[in-house]
Amino acid sequence: MTAKITLEIFWAFGASACCAFYFNAEKKDALIASALAGVGWFLFCVFKINGAHESFGCFCASCAVASGAEAFAVIVKRPATVYLVPGIIPLVPGGGVFLMMRSAVQGDFSASLSYGYGALGAAIAIALGIAIASSVARTVRAAIAKHRGVHR
Repeated sequence: MTAKITLEIFWAFGASACCAFYFNAEKKDALIASALAGVGWFLFCVFKINGAHESFGCFCASCAVASGAEAFAVIVKRPATVYLVPGIIPLVPGGGVFLMMRSAVQGDFSASLSYGYGALGAAIAIALGIAIASSVARTVRAAIAKHRGVHR
C-alpha cells in the first residue's frame, strides 16, 4: 500500500469521524463508523487501482460499509444508520458534482455532462450497494430468528 493511499484512508477516517461527531454519535460509535469508512475507501482505492469503473468501486465499497453497519448494529444494539451515514461520507461524489457545476458555469457543457454522468453513476451505485446489503442483512436476520423460533 502506497503512502498516498494510506493518507487517503486516514483522511476518510477523519472526515467520517467529524461527520459522526456532528451527528452527536458517541465516541465508540464514531470510531466504528470511521473504521467502516476507512475500509470502504480502501476497497474503493483497490478497485480504482485495478482499473475498475468508479461506479463499480463505489458499489462494492458501499456494500461493504452497509454490511459492516448492519453487523455492528446487531452487535452494539444501535440503528444501522448510526454507522452507515458517516461510513459512506468518503464515497459521496461531491467532487464530481463540483466539477460538473464549475464546467457548466464556465460554459463547457460536454465536460459538465461527463462529470454529471460520473457523479450520478456513483450515487446510484452507492444507493444500490446500501439497498442490497441492507436487504440481505434483513433476510439473514429473519431466517436466523425463524430458525431460533423467535417471531417478530
